[in-house]
Amino acid sequence: MLSKSQWGPRLWDFLHACSFALPEKPTEEQTKAFEKLLEALRVLLPCPKCRNHYNTFIEEKPAPATCGTDLQKWLVDFHNDVNERLGKPTIPLETVKANYISEAKFSGSATETSSFWIWVAAIAFIIVFVVAVCLGLWHLKGMRQVK
Repeated sequence: MLSKSQWGPRLWDFLHACSFALPEKPTEEQTKAFEKLLEALRVLLPCPKCRNHYNTFIEEKPAPATCGTDLQKWLVDFHNDVNERLGKPTIPLETVKANYISEAKFSGSATETSSFWIWVAAIAFIIVFVVAVCLGLWHLKGMRQVK
C-alpha cells in the first residue's frame, strides 16, 4: 500500500492544477466532470482516515464546481484544513495561485514529456531492432536446414 507521502502531494498537485485550469465560468460539461472527480475521491482515496475526513468536509462544505475562483478557494481551504490536522503550515490562496498560474510551474512539463517520449521511442526502436535481428537469424538458420 502506498504511503500518504507518496500519493498525497501528487494528488494535491493534480487537484490544484485542475482547479486553476477550470475557467471562471466553466461549461456544464466541465462542471460535471469536476464534480465526478470530486465524487470519485469519496471512494478512491487510498487512506481510510483521509477518505473519512474528505467525506465529512465535502458534506459540510460542498465544492462549488460552477465557478473557477470559488473552487480554487474551496480546495485551498480544504488543503489547509488537512495541513492543520497534520500540524503543517497553511498556505495562502495567493501563494497557491502563484504556483499554478505562473508559466514557471509548467515550463518543465513540456521538456519532461518530450524527454519521456524520446526514451519511449528509443526503447521501442531497440526492441524492434532486436526482434528483427532475431527473426533474421532464425530465417537464416531455417534456410540452412532446408539445403
